[in-house]
Amino acid sequence: MRRLLAPAAIALAAVLGACHEVDQTNTWDLPSGKQVTIIGVNKLYYSAASDWALVVNYESSVPVDQSDVLRREVDDVWAVFKNKVERAQVKYAIVSPNAPASSDAVTSRRSVSYIFTRDASGHWSSSAPVPGDVGGPKNKSA
Repeated sequence: MRRLLAPAAIALAAVLGACHEVDQTNTWDLPSGKQVTIIGVNKLYYSAASDWALVVNYESSVPVDQSDVLRREVDDVWAVFKNKVERAQVKYAIVSPNAPASSDAVTSRRSVSYIFTRDASGHWSSSAPVPGDVGGPKNKSA
């Protein structure tokens, strides 16, 4: 059992060591008038692009399977987050809405991630939603 835990612990330490919290604001006011609870904003090494990304994880009341409604909310969050991303001078950003934490003994959140990429001209584009955790631990800020 120890042999299995050691690689997992090393991998977790690598992820936590490669990211750090950059914003401790608990809620954001969105252009739509809605307010969202921020779980964390972290800068981390995005291995799929071999570069740094700024990640926002926030709590959403919109179910993950309501993709059109969720996409509008993500765009609303992006309108606020984009300024933070550009100040951080990164080419990648990840917006990750999370279902509220369950009341299980082990905290879990259902989430998707939208990956925003800035091209050479400074224009941002985003991906289709990617299921699960792209941006690192949801309930732990390093």
